[in-house]
Amino acid sequence: MKRFFVIDLLWVVMIVLAGWTWSWHDQNEYADRLAHFGLSEDGQVFKTDSAETLQAVAEKLTQSDVQNVQVQFQDGKRIYVWGNTSNLPLQDGQWFTQADLTSALPVAVVGQNQTATLVQGNNQQYLKQAGRFIPVIGTVGTHGNNALNDVTFFNASATDEAAPRLNAVTIIADGSGLAKAKTKLQAIFSATSDRNYSYQLTAGNSWWADNGPTILRCAGIGVLAVIIAGLTIWLMVPSSLLGMDRQLHAQLRRGLWTQTVTHTLFATVIGVTIDWWWLYLTNRVRLVIFAAGLWLGYLLIVRAGVSLRYRKGGTFDDIS
Repeated sequence: MKRFFVIDLLWVVMIVLAGWTWSWHDQNEYADRLAHFGLSEDGQVFKTDSAETLQAVAEKLTQSDVQNVQVQFQDGKRIYVWGNTSNLPLQDGQWFTQADLTSALPVAVVGQNQTATLVQGNNQQYLKQAGRFIPVIGTVGTHGNNALNDVTFFNASATDEAAPRLNAVTIIADGSGLAKAKTKLQAIFSATSDRNYSYQLTAGNSWWADNGPTILRCAGIGVLAVIIAGLTIWLMVPSSLLGMDRQLHAQLRRGLWTQTVTHTLFATVIGVTIDWWWLYLTNRVRLVIFAAGLWLGYLLIVRAGVSLRYRKGGTFDDIS
């Protein structure tokens, strides 16, 4: 019916706005992850008093058969890596291969702001460090002033005596195999303690600073859903129909209710489909749950509002 066209259009627009809200949230989460060099908040930070070399520790990690874990030994803007589980955005070249991460020959992956300092050789760029020329195999980076653009990654397996020792770096492990490997890692690092890696602790952001804007946007979309519900109630129960025969009312309302459910469900699917293919979303399940919640809440408001309006109009039957 033509009266539902406006509702359908508004509903699709609202679901697209919901998708934009979660896309914005996901992009901020991704930017945070890049600022933490690909590490998630599921990571673990290990503290140790061991003065062992990073090369020796990398060899122990390889021999221990730890899988699906990346370990970063962070020393300011220099990060020594073991474990090939990175998903950082490459601007050029490649990330470390498994062979690189067990090799005694040093190679590097640099942030895009470091490229101006590289030395160009025959079809190869080099990073000059402590009198050595280290081959650069790739460049990572992202837009803005993200910390990722300013760091340099090295394969920990090729560190020499001049590199910092284990107790002089920040040890962070992450990956899908972390829970299974945690006991092994504690032993390898001779860890005296460990804690969860937290963006709030490392970046100084509060929970509200990270999530508050998304919550406020979702609340605004919820208000819009209530407004659309009010418009639906007004369209479903025009004043000319109030006071009509009780049986005719029930039949008419059942038909309108069925149309309302099917129209908005179809509009929800269209909106989610647009979001799914058009917007950047790393967690689509969140969007689907939010959209389903909006739809169910809308139906409850419409059901209650229509019944109340009919009651005030002089007749009342449940919409069923």
